[in-house]
Amino acid sequence: MNEETNIKKAIILLSGGLDSAVCAAIAKSEGYDLIGLTFNYGQSNVKEIEFAKKVAEILEFKEHIIFNIEDLKKLSPSALTSESIDIQEGNPDCESTPNTYVPGRNIIFLSLASGLCESVEASKIYVGFNQLDYTGYPDCRDEFVKAMQDAINKGTVFTTDKGNTIEIVAPLISMSKKEIIMKGKSLNLNFDNTWSCYTSKDEPCMKCDACLLRQKGFQEAKETKIFSSKEFTKVYFVTGNKHKVAIFNKVMAPEFQVECFKPKAEIPELETKSVQKVVIDKLDKTLQHFSHPHGYLFVTDVGLFINQLNGHPGALIKRDTKRLFNGDFQKWCNHLDSLKQREVYIQMIIAAKNKEGKRILIDHKVKGHIPVKPQPGKFGFGWDDIFVPDESYVSLEYKGKSFAQIPKEVKFNILMIPPINEFKRRLLE
Repeated sequence: MNEETNIKKAIILLSGGLDSAVCAAIAKSEGYDLIGLTFNYGQSNVKEIEFAKKVAEILEFKEHIIFNIEDLKKLSPSALTSESIDIQEGNPDCESTPNTYVPGRNIIFLSLASGLCESVEASKIYVGFNQLDYTGYPDCRDEFVKAMQDAINKGTVFTTDKGNTIEIVAPLISMSKKEIIMKGKSLNLNFDNTWSCYTSKDEPCMKCDACLLRQKGFQEAKETKIFSSKEFTKVYFVTGNKHKVAIFNKVMAPEFQVECFKPKAEIPELETKSVQKVVIDKLDKTLQHFSHPHGYLFVTDVGLFINQLNGHPGALIKRDTKRLFNGDFQKWCNHLDSLKQREVYIQMIIAAKNKEGKRILIDHKVKGHIPVKPQPGKFGFGWDDIFVPDESYVSLEYKGKSFAQIPKEVKFNILMIPPINEFKRRLLE
C-alpha cells in the first residue's frame, strides 16, 4: 500500500457542531484530504446535519457520508433520542452525567469510522471530543480515546496484516471552549455555519448545556480582543425591509451587526396614533409568539403629528390616508391647506428588548411645519411632501424645503441617524 496515500486522508466525525467544525479545519490545515462521516441516530437536534453539510462544503471535503443509524435510539433512553424525555436545562458546572448522554454512541461512531478507514485507506480519525466541557460524558475522555484506538488497531486487517496504524486524533480534548473558538478563528472558520443547540428549533434555545457552553466560550473569547465586536454582538431588526437594515448596519458597525428578523406570521399593528404604543406592542407580541435569536430584538416606527389636529394622525397616517382619501396623498395635502396652525413634528421610536427582559427605548422628535403649497418630490417616508424641517436641522441651501425636495442622505441625518447613534450608545453601556 502507498504510505503517502494513507497520510493524505483523514476521516472526520462531523456533527455540524462548533467543535467538530474546528477539528475539521485543523485537519485541513495539516494537509489532509477530508472525508466526513455524519450520523443520523434519531437525535433531537437533527438540524445539525444540515450544518454538517455546510461545513463539508466550505472546507471542501473530498467526500461526505451521512450514515443512518436511527435504531440507536432503541438501545436506551436519552433526552437526545426520546421525545418523552425533556432536555434538562444547562448547568455547565455540574459534573454528573447529563440526560443528553447517549449510551454507546461514540463507541459505535468510532467503530464505523475505523471501517471507513480500511475502505478508503486513511490513517487518521479526527474527533471533536472535549473532556473539559463534557466531564459527565465518559466517552469524551482521553482514556476512552486511547482505549478505542488500541482496540481498532488490534481489530482491523488494515493495521494487523498490512502494517498500518490508525490514529484517533482529538486535538480539542483538553481545550476550553474559549481556546477552541480562538483556534477556529485563527483558521478563519465562520461559526455561523455551525449548530450547537440540543434542539432543532428555528433559533438556539439558549437553555441547554451546549448553548450555554458556546455562549460562555464566545464571551470569554471576546475579551481577548482577537475578535471584532461585530462578530459577537448581533441585534435583530423586526422588519422585512432590507434597505432599513442596511441603514442601521452602516451606523452601528463595527460594534454591532444588525440582522433582519422576519416573523413567520404577520403581526397585526395596534391602531393608535401613539408610535410608542405601536412599537412596544409589536415588540412584545414578537417576543411572546415567535422564537427569536438570543440578543436584542428591536422594532422601529415613525409618525407625523399635527398640532392643530391634536397630534393626529401620528402612527395612523397610512391608515387615515387610505380610509379618508382612498390612498391619495395629494388629497391629504389639499385637506391640510385649510389649517391655520401649521406646526408639526415627526417622531421616530426604537424599542428593543432581550430575552432577559432588559428594555431600551429611544424617542427622537424633529420639529417642522406644513408648507402652504406642498411641492411635489420623491416620496420616502410617505409624508415627505408636507413636512418642512425647522431651519435648525438643515444647512442654508435646504432651508424652507420639504423632505421631498432634499437629498435622502440629509433626511436620514435629520430623522434616522441621531436615534440610531443613541441606540448604539445605549447598547454599549
